[in-house]
Amino acid sequence: MTSARTIGIRALAALWALVIISPAVVFLPVLPEWAALVSGLVTTWSPLMVVPALIGVVLAVVARRLEMRRMFAAVAVGVVLSLLAAVVPLVAGMRTAAENDVALSVPGYFSSPPTPTGPHATEVYATVDGEQLKLDVWRPAKPAPGNPAIVWAHGGGFVLGHRGQAPDRNQWLTDHGYTVFDVDYRLSPPPRWDQQARDVKCAVGWVAQRAGQYGIGAVSVGGDSAGANLALLAAYTTGTGAYPPSCDVPEQRPKSVVAYYPPTDMPELHRTSGLPGVVDQVEAKYYGGTPETMPAEFRASSPVTYVRPGLPPTLLVHGANDHLVPAGQSAILRDRLAAAGVLNREVVVPWADHAFDLKWGSWPTQIAYGVLAQFLLG
Repeated sequence: MTSARTIGIRALAALWALVIISPAVVFLPVLPEWAALVSGLVTTWSPLMVVPALIGVVLAVVARRLEMRRMFAAVAVGVVLSLLAAVVPLVAGMRTAAENDVALSVPGYFSSPPTPTGPHATEVYATVDGEQLKLDVWRPAKPAPGNPAIVWAHGGGFVLGHRGQAPDRNQWLTDHGYTVFDVDYRLSPPPRWDQQARDVKCAVGWVAQRAGQYGIGAVSVGGDSAGANLALLAAYTTGTGAYPPSCDVPEQRPKSVVAYYPPTDMPELHRTSGLPGVVDQVEAKYYGGTPETMPAEFRASSPVTYVRPGLPPTLLVHGANDHLVPAGQSAILRDRLAAAGVLNREVVVPWADHAFDLKWGSWPTQIAYGVLAQFLLG
């Protein structure tokens, strides 16, 4: 007869097995929405897979003592898989860090982000259709040479998000001497595929007009996810007649562009995203249609459409395992920029999923910030 203790051990082992199996979702090309969170957690917190490995060792010892041979064998395999889930991303991250001359820090992995001092001011940079568009100004205690500034557009799939949602990044930039202008823009719905980049371009022009007031020099533009798409559009459409600023400011060519996991080719993103349900929801709100019904609009909102010689230097940082916006989106833009002779740098962070930099100190985040420092300050 099976004892209560044996039943309890098997139940515990079953729960443990679910944790061990969870990393497998990163290998799936298409995910349901709930699995996206699992994939993000697994890839971001990969070193912590050592914990279930240690638990597995205890389970294996217990199984051996109770002469549960099949369970012992299964748990042993699980321990090996758990250790691989912890070690393989670390080794891959170390290789990528070395290739990009970035030093990884084990203590840094468990460190706290810089304590945000908060914005020094909040300004209304435009009022469009009765809506006030605001930006937060983060000023450095010690400006970098040339008093550089960057206008940053937040992510959120064009339908969510707000300025100030990444204070860690803003503080890091100000600690490195950059004045940061963290901007809001009009969100969808209604469809605003032709308006949001105009708002970002308006903010860039507004900042450039006040360079003397803020004591800044060259202005760059950056963004993450949807904000990266808007930053690229704001930079690449200058002088084309597309996306004129939504306020009365002249167009301003940014010094450089920073794009974290950017959507760059919207029709291709529709075809290749590993989270098609999410993409369909966003497209319905942002465009009010699909690539089949609105092909011109999808092309017009794709930064690759505007690639030509003379564009600002561009940094592209993307997670290799990004399910929402596949890394191929950066690769497409990289190839187009290279063909046009535009200075660019693409860094693909191994095992990282979308929005990987939300975990401060993780291997992907350390790589991303190390590369960002080289690009902006090198």
